[in-house]
Amino acid sequence: MAENNELIQPVKTPTKLDGYRQEYFSHLEKMIQVDQNFSLLFEAFKNAKNTYGGVARRENKTYSPDFIEQIEATIGSLEAIVTEPQKFIKENPLVVEVEKAKRITHHSVKHMAQHTENIASVGRDGAIDPKKVLNMFIEDELKIYENRFIMTLIRRLQTFIELRYKYILEHSDTKNSDVVTMKSEVKIGEVYYEMETKLKIIVPSSDEGHREANQQLLNRLLTLRKRTIFLTTSRFMQEMSKAAPVTDPVLQTNIMRLNFEYQNAYKLWLFINRYDQLGIEYKFQEKKTDFDEDYLKKLSLFSLSSYLTLNSDHKVEVSEDSKPYYYKPKFAKVNLDLDMTDERIFAKGNPFKVDNKKETEAQIEAKLRRQKLAEEKKLKRAEEKLKQKELKKQQKEEEKRKAEEKKLEMKKKAEEKKQKEAEKKRLKELADAERARIEKLKQEELRKLEQARIDVAKLAQSRKTKK
Repeated sequence: MAENNELIQPVKTPTKLDGYRQEYFSHLEKMIQVDQNFSLLFEAFKNAKNTYGGVARRENKTYSPDFIEQIEATIGSLEAIVTEPQKFIKENPLVVEVEKAKRITHHSVKHMAQHTENIASVGRDGAIDPKKVLNMFIEDELKIYENRFIMTLIRRLQTFIELRYKYILEHSDTKNSDVVTMKSEVKIGEVYYEMETKLKIIVPSSDEGHREANQQLLNRLLTLRKRTIFLTTSRFMQEMSKAAPVTDPVLQTNIMRLNFEYQNAYKLWLFINRYDQLGIEYKFQEKKTDFDEDYLKKLSLFSLSSYLTLNSDHKVEVSEDSKPYYYKPKFAKVNLDLDMTDERIFAKGNPFKVDNKKETEAQIEAKLRRQKLAEEKKLKRAEEKLKQKELKKQQKEEEKRKAEEKKLEMKKKAEEKKQKEAEKKRLKELADAERARIEKLKQEELRKLEQARIDVAKLAQSRKTKK
């Protein structure tokens, strides 16, 4: 019973498989030695028209840590900026009714001193009761150039990581494979036997011992992907969703030069612009199978076993009288299947450029110099463009200021004219009232005088009568 249990145990190690293989071929070789007919049959298959082909392929991959390390070193700055972004404090002055004023500053006092028409009254103690006052409305402007730069960088970073993460997931299944093809044509008497077979084995590659390190880098890339998703869905990105993106060349403003976080973000921008690699490197090795005498003997035994396996009424045995045929074995090129070629990894539709050309140090230095010079020219053009833009902005603001001053001046003149007309009307009314009063007094005096004359006449008449 114990022996039966040992026979049905599963194969656990290659060593045990080796034992089975040796035992099997030893049994066949023993049959060749002890059985003449089996030996003749073996010779027929050994010396038949045999064509062999074989390839051993080894694939290895190594993830490049450079772009992962660069992003890890700078993504913290993006997170800090997104949490507390820079804002521009914008003040909008506007003259409003005193009841609507919310913020009184020294600008309000200065404006009041220059525009006395906004004063309702002045008390005996010098207290001023204003009608209108200059109010400063303050707004936080988030959509400044620096924050638009961060918004654009986060979008580009997400695309940068997503493309590489997707590519690595879809093209990281490196494999080791072996394939052997065999085609045999055997003639025994008047009977022909043809056999064509292909043996193939494919196993996951150990990546020359880098599998664990590769997995660690892939986990780090996955963590960066999650952090980037947090950035793209943050409140900052939602508020900046309708802001205009920034294009190259990026202008280094004072904030970007002096603020460490923004400076880090600018370095990441430059890195993404220059980095055009896959982030994964492949090493492929293909070697033709070495068909030595021992291997050819085993393949002939395999052909013989297949022949014996065939269930047919037309099989005949080899006898000593049979005419032997002797052919030298041929070796042909193996056409690999798609799952054993580079095309499996570098298929059409690959969004990345794969360049196997090696550049010399001098060529690399010259390329870097050209890139640096081009960037300096771009920055210079951008600075000049920004200066022209600022100049136009200043001119526009100056024209706007002059227009407002002119408007205020015209308004002031209109108010003064209105006050003069009101004063003229008031003086006219006062003069008319004074003339009316004087006329009334004059009429009253005339009446009194007339009455006095009448009284005097009556008195004189009465005295004359008495005499």
